[in-house]
Amino acid sequence: MSSLANARASHHSSPAMLPANGQPLTLAEQVDHEALAFRSRGDSIGQFIADHLDRLAQLIRWTGAQTPDQHEERMEVWDEEIRAKWFDRGYETALEKAQTQGLSLDDRY
Repeated sequence: MSSLANARASHHSSPAMLPANGQPLTLAEQVDHEALAFRSRGDSIGQFIADHLDRLAQLIRWTGAQTPDQHEERMEVWDEEIRAKWFDRGYETALEKAQTQGLSLDDRY
């Protein structure tokens, strides 16, 4: 097989990867599809919902999730990391403030 044939094959999706009925395959594509439906309503509520669905699709792509459960689990992990970082920042700030006031951890109780 020539290298040209290999190059062509690597740029085309296999038939199993293409939707048989034209419907979206990935979770993010499904959410995009729903956003289009709401946007086509042409009213402010439809636009509002579509904008939030666009944001959800963006987050789904960011997490790389293939299912709603995967997305929720990955967002929980991310949220926990953010909470831990804010806690650490607060703790460090409190320690610095205590030190500037001449307090030490031994003076807590």
